[in-house]
Amino acid sequence: MPKIRFLGATAALTAATALLAACGSGASSKSSSPATSTATSSSSAPATTNAASQSPTIKITIAGGDYLGGAPVYVASAKGIWKADGIQANVANFATGVLALNALLGGQANFAFVADLPIATALLSKRSILIDANLSKFSQWKLIYSKSSGISSFASLKGKKIGVPVGSNAEYVLNEMLVSAGLTLQDVSVVNLAPSEIVPAVDKGDIAAGVTFPTYYTAAQSILGSNYEDMVYSGYAEHTVLLAAPGTPLSTQERVLRALISADNYIHSDPTGAATAIAGQSGGADSVSFVSSFLPQYAQKVALSPGLVDLLVAEGKWLNATQGVAGALSQSTVLAATSKSALQSVDPAGVTVP
Repeated sequence: MPKIRFLGATAALTAATALLAACGSGASSKSSSPATSTATSSSSAPATTNAASQSPTIKITIAGGDYLGGAPVYVASAKGIWKADGIQANVANFATGVLALNALLGGQANFAFVADLPIATALLSKRSILIDANLSKFSQWKLIYSKSSGISSFASLKGKKIGVPVGSNAEYVLNEMLVSAGLTLQDVSVVNLAPSEIVPAVDKGDIAAGVTFPTYYTAAQSILGSNYEDMVYSGYAEHTVLLAAPGTPLSTQERVLRALISADNYIHSDPTGAATAIAGQSGGADSVSFVSSFLPQYAQKVALSPGLVDLLVAEGKWLNATQGVAGALSQSTVLAATSKSALQSVDPAGVTVP
């Protein structure tokens, strides 16, 4: 196992075992449960092509928090698309995808949009979820370090202290960076840090480098200034995935997917308007300039493809080997968790899984 060191008082993102414990109790952190937000603007809603608005209004709660990975969810709220499709949607924002997934598993949400790794963890622990569709993919990951670190390649990380939220997608990215250079996590000293702690730790020299989430990329350049350096790794595409709670009516899944496809179309047709809408939904957490800069790096497409299935299987094996998570994932077990008939009904071309 890699050498794990803990730095600072703030814990890193919830690791895989914490997810299992939380899911086992069916509870989520009440202190992290935010006030929900509902779609308010309908005057600028793009036209929809379905008859859902003629059906009775349905009420749903969607748990999430990644404003870029889950961009269609927030655009649907800002542009009145939910309302146009006969949906009253409350979007509950959580600090991590793990907490959003816990809300779904604990019965506090009907849907959730989370990254792939927590989904692999849940499937390994035989939790019941419905995979409705992939919403986006992001592959412009950065290793952040200082010019004085002596780092010149992924291979030069050997023996150095690397900060990362252990058990998160960022640690999976670090693993892939190292593998690309013929190394493993055992060849470095992993320092378990929260995402917000990584760049300050690089700046102080407590760690040689770190992998954090895209939200912190802009701040990293500001904090490190002229000492800032990074290396981009595009060999891993993080998938942001829409999940539904077991028992969710197929008709409800179809209406939600139809609204998200409409929102996705809006993002592609008006990127500037989408960036403004997303920034507004973030409540000031993300500026329009930040969203405008990073949104194009997310491949937005509501779909179910073999790539997602293969990724979840690969992550299952990684969780077995490095995190000690029991269980096994295969293509058949992942496919069994998909609810592909919902997307097939709305957009047959978007479904390419077997």
